Amino acid sequence: MYGLIGTGVVAATAAVKKVAEEKLVQVEFAPPPEIDLPAEPPPPPKPKPKKKLAPSGPRPKVERAELAPPDEIPETALDESDDELVDSGETGPLDGYIDGTEGGTGGDAPAPSTDGDGDEDSKAARAAIVDRPDPPEYPADARDQRVEGVVLVRCVVTVDGHNEACRAIRGHALPRDTAVAYVATFRMAPARRPDGTPTREAQVFPVRFESRNL
Repeated sequence: MYGLIGTGVVAATAAVKKVAEEKLVQVEFAPPPEIDLPAEPPPPPKPKPKKKLAPSGPRPKVERAELAPPDEIPETALDESDDELVDSGETGPLDGYIDGTEGGTGGDAPAPSTDGDGDEDSKAARAAIVDRPDPPEYPADARDQRVEGVVLVRCVVTVDGHNEACRAIRGHALPRDTAVAYVATFRMAPARRPDGTPTREAQVFPVRFESRNL
């Protein structure tokens, strides 16, 4: 019996020792396979530095040429137009003065044209107004429609000082006939050549219609 117990103890001790030895065995696992990671994208390019613009100084001053007024009115014939001028506000009776001067003298010469006889440079004196009557009545139709403005009348000054072939070349249609009839009554001093010989000359007369007498 004691022999069996001793044998059992020895067997148990051997079993425990074997288990202890088995527990001391270290298990080494194989390393995991390497995984190829995707390459990191390259960093974005750095923005280019903005160029600094030099501060602009004041703009250089540009010298403007001063235009001197012409010594004489260009001697260009005016084209006749049948278009009516736009009404310009308050209107009234005919003021009837020439060249913007009420009650002017006979030496006031209107703007000349080049349609007369001979070259303009060959004339010693241009035609001039000697006498003119009082302004006529303001046209009733123009007054009713309150029309005012300037009518240009072109005439040929004859050698005996009369205005002939007068016609309106610019201005409102309503007062044109009155302006033409008025200018045709002017007494003129004819243009003269250097030797004193009178000569025909075309001239343009402005007749102003204003409302100052209302």
